[in-house]
Amino acid sequence: MRKLFEYETKRILPRIEAILSVEKERKGELRSWIRHHKFNDDLARFSDISNSATLKLNSQWTKAILAALPDTFWSVSQEGMVQLDKTGSAASLRLLSIMWEGAEEDKSILHQKVRKDVMQELFNNIPLPDRRAYKEMLSWVDGPEGEAGHFSGETRFGLMLYHLELLMDSMVAEQDKLWRKEVLLDDAQTTPVAMREKFSAIAVRQMSYFIDRCCAYGNNNLTTPDSLLALLSAHMSCNKAVLEYAAMNNRGVEAREMTVNFLRVLNQYGIQEVPIEFGPLNPTECEHAISTIMQTWFGYRGKLIQSGTEFAKHMTNSDIQTIVDLSRELQEVYIVSRGSIPMTPKEQAQQIHGGSQNRFIFALVLAAAFYSKIRTDREFSVGKNASYAIFPDRQSIKRGDSLSIHARDVLLKAYGLVFFGNRDWDLLAEGIEQYAGGTEIRRLHNQAILLYAVKGRTTKELMGLYECLTQLQNEPALVFTRIGMKST
Repeated sequence: MRKLFEYETKRILPRIEAILSVEKERKGELRSWIRHHKFNDDLARFSDISNSATLKLNSQWTKAILAALPDTFWSVSQEGMVQLDKTGSAASLRLLSIMWEGAEEDKSILHQKVRKDVMQELFNNIPLPDRRAYKEMLSWVDGPEGEAGHFSGETRFGLMLYHLELLMDSMVAEQDKLWRKEVLLDDAQTTPVAMREKFSAIAVRQMSYFIDRCCAYGNNNLTTPDSLLALLSAHMSCNKAVLEYAAMNNRGVEAREMTVNFLRVLNQYGIQEVPIEFGPLNPTECEHAISTIMQTWFGYRGKLIQSGTEFAKHMTNSDIQTIVDLSRELQEVYIVSRGSIPMTPKEQAQQIHGGSQNRFIFALVLAAAFYSKIRTDREFSVGKNASYAIFPDRQSIKRGDSLSIHARDVLLKAYGLVFFGNRDWDLLAEGIEQYAGGTEIRRLHNQAILLYAVKGRTTKELMGLYECLTQLQNEPALVFTRIGMKST
C-alpha cells in the first residue's frame, strides 16, 4: 500500500476525527493511535475513498451524507446526559426520504449514491482475510421506496442500531402498560408526562447495561480483526442516526411553538375542544365538515378573521381544499408510522388515530401552519435562504408537490402534541408544552443510547453488539444466557 504524503495525512485526519467524534483535548493522539494499531494502510485507503467522494460531491461530503459528528456538536446536561445542541444545518432528515422535486431530487439522488458508495468502499477496501469477518455486519441493504421514515439504504449494523431504538421504545411501552394496569388508568387518559420520563430514564439504565454486556461478550470471546475502515463505517451509521434525532428535536421545537401559539388564540375565542360535528362520520362527511368549519372560521368573512390580529388573512377555497387533502395524507402516514409502535399494532393504531376527530386535529395543525410565522430548516442547506414556511405556498399547491420531509415531520409532531397533550378531545394550549418537554427527553435518551453504544468502542465490542442484536430477534434466551443476563 502506498504511503501518504504529509499534506495528505494532515488533510484526512480532521475528517477521521469528526467521524470518530474525537474529543478536542485528544485530537493530538489520533496519529499515534493509528500507528499503534498499525492502521497506516487503512489510512491510505480511506484517503482514496475520501478523494473519490470529494470528486463526486464536494469537500464537505462528510457533512452532506451525515457522516461527521464532531465533539463540538454536543454537550452534557446537568443530569449527565449527552445531548446534541450545536449541530446547525448538519442535522437533517433528508436521507430518510426520496420524495423530492426538481433540483432537490437531483441532490437527494447524489447524496444517497455517494453515501452508499462510501459505505460499500469502506467494506470493499478491508483486506480480504479480514473482510470475511465483517461481511454480514457491514454489507449494504437497499431500502424500499416510500414515505418519510423509510430508509433509502443502510448497512446491517446501521439497521441493528435502529433495533436498539425499538428496544428502548418497547421497554418504555411495557412499563407504561404495566403501570396503567396497576393504577386502573382509563384508556381515554394519557399517561402523565412525569411517569413517561421516569420510564424512559429506567430504560436508559437497562439498555446501557445490556449494551455493556454485549460489548464485553464481543471483546472477550470474538476474534474479530481490528480495522479502522470497519470502525469508520460503524461510526458513520451511528452519526447519521444521531443527527437525525437532533433534526427531530429541532422539528419538535418548531411544532411546539407553532401549535401552542395557535391554540392559545383559539382558546381565547372560546374554541377549546374538537367541534361536536365530528362524531362518527364517514370520510366524505368528515371532509365536508372540515371544509365547512375552515370556511366558517377562516374563510372570506370568516368569524375569526379580523384585521390586526393573528387571523388577519383569510383562507382561499384552494387553501381550504389543501388542508382537507393534506389532513387525509397526514392521518394515513401517522397511522402506519408513528401510530404503529411495537406495543401498538397497525389495527389498534387505526382505531386510536383513524377517527373523524383525529382527522380534524390534523386539519387544525395545518391551519396552525397556515397562520404561523414559524419556519423549518431546509433539508438541503442553501446559505441565507435556509428555511421555509411549513404550510405549502400557492405555487407548490398548484403543482401538487408533496410535503417536504421537515414540514411533514413538524405537522405530525404537532398532531401528537395536541392529541397526547390533552384529555379526551380538548384543544387546550396548557399542558402541551409539558408534554412536548417529555417527548424531547425521550428523543434525547434514544440519542444518548446510540452514542453510548458506538462511541469509544473497539471493533470487537461493536461486533459483539451486532451479533447480540441480530440474534435477539429470534433467540432471545440464547443471547441473555451468553451475556449473563436474565431474560425478562
